[in-house]
Amino acid sequence: MRGKTVARTKALDKFMELLDWQNLGKSCFVAAMALGLANLFALWTAITFSFTDFGDTYLDPYFATMALVLHTSAMVFWTLVLLLGFNLYRRNRNPDWFSYLVLAAYPGLLVPGAWIYGWATLPAGLILVGSVLVGLVLFELKLARFALATAAIFFSLLVGLTISGHLPYAPLFAVHPLSGDQVSRYYLVSELVLASPFFVCSTLIAAMIIISWRKREDLVARLSMTDELTGVSNRRAIINTLDHELARSQRTGTPLTLAMLDLDHFKQINDTYGHDAGDQVLRDVTQRLEGALRQTDFIGRLGGEEFLLILIGTSPDTATRALERCRRAVSATPIQATRDVSLTVTASFGYCTVQPTAEEDAHTLLVRADEALYAGKAAGRDCVSEWQPA
Repeated sequence: MRGKTVARTKALDKFMELLDWQNLGKSCFVAAMALGLANLFALWTAITFSFTDFGDTYLDPYFATMALVLHTSAMVFWTLVLLLGFNLYRRNRNPDWFSYLVLAAYPGLLVPGAWIYGWATLPAGLILVGSVLVGLVLFELKLARFALATAAIFFSLLVGLTISGHLPYAPLFAVHPLSGDQVSRYYLVSELVLASPFFVCSTLIAAMIIISWRKREDLVARLSMTDELTGVSNRRAIINTLDHELARSQRTGTPLTLAMLDLDHFKQINDTYGHDAGDQVLRDVTQRLEGALRQTDFIGRLGGEEFLLILIGTSPDTATRALERCRRAVSATPIQATRDVSLTVTASFGYCTVQPTAEEDAHTLLVRADEALYAGKAAGRDCVSEWQPA
């Protein structure tokens, strides 16, 4: 079951790549879809008209022939469009006019088909919805507007002519299958068959919209909680984590250590070698700290050269050993700040440990860790200092 779910997810992710295609590829996809629909409708009309009692009873021979001509013409047209698209692809061209051509022809050929079969049918409704969704989802705003306007013009024109009496309603049917006392099963099954491609397409497009929204929301949420330079939690995220872990510590009886670290003389690095060198130092230090911490611990950047570490389930002695490991990791080897400059960087750590029985809040812990950090700096830097009550 899990394998099938993974396979479906991969297939949907593959389909989602369609959104990243160039307009030429998207337009060829629409043309291929329209070609398949034209084949389906032509096949149904030919079989129904020539080989079924339903065709003898309900179809109008003149408009059945017209429908076949329309669908056959559409098949030829979309085949030529695809050949043109492949030629443009081989020449590495991506012209806007090709997309405009496809988006104009798509409703231009489908909407008349909806008129012939009747507006109040399931396939016709999905044709009208699908022709709009294709433009709105796949293409950028200017092309989406064109697709929407084109579909609206064709639809309004034919509906207006039908309402005014200039065009008959559902002319394919000499006698409409829903007008009698009994509903034709053949007609109902045919509606489902003809509507199925549009239903699948509309479902996939809706899934693409939802997944795109969710991915965008996840990305925005992740970016809002992540430090752009180092990739670890930003100030807001690490403070939120501290609040959460402190509450859990008090609930489960697990001690917690909060450590604040500051890179020694970091301003001199920026002033001497430039901010690019300083940024590289911050990225490298972050990687070293992550490698020295346990998977259960947390790291975040408060800003500048200051970081916050949350160590779960640590006594003061355990915390001291863990932070000494971090301190040594920072200064163990020089950091390649630029192509020509290697720097040995050190860091000062200040920490406090809270027992689960203590009623402490995050602000108090931050103040204590900050006091311990500055005590360590005053003692000569490149050290680990524990907060001591006054």
